[in-house]
Amino acid sequence: MNQKILIFILGPTCVGKTFLSLFLAEKFQTEILSCDSRQFYKELKIGTSMPTIEELSRVPHHFIGHLSIHHTYNAKLFEIDSLKKISKLFTKHSVLIMVGGSSLYERAVTEGLSEFPKISFDIRNNLIYHFKKKGISFLQKAFFKFKKPGESIDIDNPIRLIRYLEIVQSTGKNPSFFYNTKKKEIL
Repeated sequence: MNQKILIFILGPTCVGKTFLSLFLAEKFQTEILSCDSRQFYKELKIGTSMPTIEELSRVPHHFIGHLSIHHTYNAKLFEIDSLKKISKLFTKHSVLIMVGGSSLYERAVTEGLSEFPKISFDIRNNLIYHFKKKGISFLQKAFFKFKKPGESIDIDNPIRLIRYLEIVQSTGKNPSFFYNTKKKEIL
């Protein structure tokens, strides 16, 4: 059996993840994939601790500076892209290294993300309009109207509240209805 291993190196910025990933990638003669959502964007040079040009030249890297901040991208798209890339790389390597600080993007690879329905821009824009006009209390009241027991989100975060409400208004179901219960297989 040709066992495939995906090694994750996760943690906050500037703790030595790049150094360790390069050491392991060179030892295993493999490639590195980033699951750091900030390092995807070529314009975000400050505060991301992106690998240097020298570090990038030592070992092939994927998902580093490959997007513009003007490009729409999210964890679900990363899940699709990274699983394709991992499958392709596993045809020539038995070990791969994935590095990053974003546990959501790691979970997109290891567990898979839930499938949510597409949301109408009219619903989203209406919620944003009312938020700007009436403030966050409008969103909070609407959330508590639909919230099921045990559901919890950051009620001081308007983006999360709008996302919750747009799902409810689009589908008639709370976001928890769409959550996955089983893990995905990479291969």
